[in-house]
Amino acid sequence: MVSLDGIPTELVGQICSFLSTGDILSLCGSSKSIYPIVHPLLFRHITIQWDQFTAPDEPPNITSLLQFLLRNPSYATHVKTLDIPNVVCNACVAWSRHLKSSPWHWSPEDTALVWPAIERCRLAHAHRWYTAVVEEAELGAIISLVLALCTHLQSLTVDASFIPASNGWFSDVFRPVIVPSLSVPEPPARPLLFPNLTHITVSQDDKRKLHPKYDPQRDMFYGGDYEEPHDEPPEALFLFFYLPRLTTLRFGYKPLSRYRHNWDPVAAGDESLSWPVTAGSKGPLAASLTTLRLDCIMAPADSLEFLLRRTPNLQSLVYDCVLSSSSTPLDLGVLRQALDHVGGTLTHLVIRYDIEAGEAVEPVSLSSVTTGRLGLLGTTLTALRDLEISPFVLLGQVTPRAAPRLASVLPSGLRRLVLNDDLWHYEAFDAWQGEQVEALLRDFLADGAWKTATPLLEEFILEFVQDIESMDSALHKYWDDRANRASLRQLVEDQRIRCAFRMYQGIEARIRLGEHFYNGADCKQYGEDAVARYKKFWEAENGEEIPVDWVLEWLFD
Repeated sequence: MVSLDGIPTELVGQICSFLSTGDILSLCGSSKSIYPIVHPLLFRHITIQWDQFTAPDEPPNITSLLQFLLRNPSYATHVKTLDIPNVVCNACVAWSRHLKSSPWHWSPEDTALVWPAIERCRLAHAHRWYTAVVEEAELGAIISLVLALCTHLQSLTVDASFIPASNGWFSDVFRPVIVPSLSVPEPPARPLLFPNLTHITVSQDDKRKLHPKYDPQRDMFYGGDYEEPHDEPPEALFLFFYLPRLTTLRFGYKPLSRYRHNWDPVAAGDESLSWPVTAGSKGPLAASLTTLRLDCIMAPADSLEFLLRRTPNLQSLVYDCVLSSSSTPLDLGVLRQALDHVGGTLTHLVIRYDIEAGEAVEPVSLSSVTTGRLGLLGTTLTALRDLEISPFVLLGQVTPRAAPRLASVLPSGLRRLVLNDDLWHYEAFDAWQGEQVEALLRDFLADGAWKTATPLLEEFILEFVQDIESMDSALHKYWDDRANRASLRQLVEDQRIRCAFRMYQGIEARIRLGEHFYNGADCKQYGEDAVARYKKFWEAENGEEIPVDWVLEWLFD
């Protein structure tokens, strides 16, 4: 057997890059000559973790990681993925936490390394950074400096609570990316910032609720220093679009999150959104961005249109829009203009739309829920293959008699169509009973119109929620009837198109299904194989899809 000691260093590094953390640890203890080659690989994936339930005199000690990277700068180049989860400690969020008399210790040797690192990372206001990191030990500054040092980062996951508008530390890290992206002459020695960063996820999680000491009542009082909502997206979102090789960007919140901002520039007194660049520039050209997911954002259609102007090669878009009942309804005409910017490249499109109560206006009673029409999608969305949308967004706010035929509005290359239940329970659509929706589908399927309009169609899915609130809707009641579902299934399958029904129990079940159970946390706890087998058995017996949380409830409650 050939010893690793006899293999070239670069080849050893490449081989070991495929090993697990445990295997790398074993190698580190097996040979002194191998140690300096493989030990840096332990830093490939970093997740910043702490216990937010510790005593006030025990703050999260990420300083040790920062000090290690300052002493060993080559290690920072091995960091490929960085995860910054939700940070709440003693009722203060990380980006605004001030610890003047911090117990975190900085030796003279480590202190001397901070200033050169700040300059090397091209961070503005260097004196402010130095004071925040060394003298005040601000978590937001320390975490952001760790991020800035990881110049070879490929994937970044950040909790949305970490990047409000007032967190200048995070924005400072990404702001230098603007100049190179605009092709402004720069010194030759100045490289691109984060040249390998391809994936960014900004979302919110509830991992703290799994902590044994979690107290829901206490959680209500966390974040007393949360800022008031702004009428524009956080600057960090705009800065992401300047990254030279970003391919995937997910940005979103939880429902009713206090961090969500209403992206309405008119409310802020401005005519439109603007990119954070010098005067005269049109903003970035995010040519490498192919996937954009916006979850539960309060962004009207013109805000989406503003972003899509700069994404010429976008292939996948999730637009999950939530507007206030006191604001202007979703303008489908403007939404169509936004989609036209990416019509030749977009293959996957999901549109979700809901309205939240604002200023005592009850959403379900609104007379105007949408304005305008999406129109004939096939004229510009020529590459679209996968579409998920509510029929009332697809067709607009019209009566069944005035509604256009599905065959006339769907793009011809469509292979998969998912109709969700957004707006089903709104009074503006009371004229749409289950029979009218089924008639719309029969007109599309039974008479063969789909064969001309969408000849490549392979799958149809109807998705709706089953809970007490939604069951007040006539449409939900209609499709909750097994006989009606069986009739539709027969209609679809007679055309040799796959048919499925997705039924969820309330919005919380939908969130958990998408963000928690499919991540495998609870499935592994209870036995992933057992859950999967029971789910498959039930679906085979009943011919319908069911969510994983139902199976968990049946098996273990």
